[in-house]
Amino acid sequence: MKSSQAKTKCPSSVGQASGKLILMGEHSVVYGQPAIALPFAGVGVTATVSPSNHPLSVACDFYRGVAYAMPEVLRSLKHAIHLSLQTIEELGLNTSFVHQRTRQVFINNELTLADASFSKSPHLHIEIDSTIPAERGMGSSAAVAVAVTRGLFNYFGQELSEQNLWRIVQEAETIAHGNPSGIDTATTSGTRPIYYIKDQVMDTMEMNMDAVLVVADSGKTGHTLEAVQAVKTLLDQEKLKGKSLLIEESIHDLGRLTNQAKEALENNLPNRLGDLMNQAHERLQNLTISNNQLDSLVARARQAGALGAKLTGGGRGGCMIALAANMDQATTIAQELSLAGARQTWHHPFTLHPLKEVDHD
Repeated sequence: MKSSQAKTKCPSSVGQASGKLILMGEHSVVYGQPAIALPFAGVGVTATVSPSNHPLSVACDFYRGVAYAMPEVLRSLKHAIHLSLQTIEELGLNTSFVHQRTRQVFINNELTLADASFSKSPHLHIEIDSTIPAERGMGSSAAVAVAVTRGLFNYFGQELSEQNLWRIVQEAETIAHGNPSGIDTATTSGTRPIYYIKDQVMDTMEMNMDAVLVVADSGKTGHTLEAVQAVKTLLDQEKLKGKSLLIEESIHDLGRLTNQAKEALENNLPNRLGDLMNQAHERLQNLTISNNQLDSLVARARQAGALGAKLTGGGRGGCMIALAANMDQATTIAQELSLAGARQTWHHPFTLHPLKEVDHD
């Protein structure tokens, strides 16, 4: 094992990550059209890494116990932890972390003394606190991996490069989602909006928008995979008919609207962006991505004065977003959405700086 003279650890260290929102381009991004995603600090994850007298353990909403006995549903988290520790060891540990290799570890679910490598037997506890609603398209799994990776690197006094963070989180996301685009990794770990086209380099965006985004959780789990398959089925059916019809046109329209939204964001055109959001929601309805509850919330936001409103994320549940001209209007819209059945709402100003939470109902 290599060692270095890196800074000495603190008693505990913290890693954080934000949530994410898709502003424009849901589903059409699968077919080569652009999408715009935002870091969303209204929700997020904090991972606190502390010393322990016992083998590596984890506590989160879904599991409390030894890290290497985590259930299959948390396999991506387990991988992020192991890969982070492995990378830290390869970079060179502070000599204060180089302990005897014979120590208590879990073998066949029993504590025993064994010769174990550092990356499989650090005596640590990782406490994960998340305010990201589960399965709402807000980047929960990526945010957890980002926060845990940052927390572990901070604890061991190692510098975490963007390349290593990307590699670790993307590997974890591959386990969670099969073939991740990387947009969740980029947004949950970053501070700027992302403009993305499949299989192309992601670009960060500048924003110059005097407006406030209102986010509302419908309270219902989203069904991204189901929705993606539904769009594919509809598109295949149209292709069998031999001509371009509603679904294909809607996909291309969503790409066009996303490019126009990028221009509106960069040139402080909130009314224009609101109109584009309204049009995008209509196209997503054509793709059967929305549902009655999301449509009702979108309509209520517009009635309350929103410049525009649409669903966000995979659809068929999850969240919607509305654009307000100012904070007073955002407050009114959020109140109306709560009355209409939204489980939770947030206010976020558009800004060039990292988004920070303004209000959390």
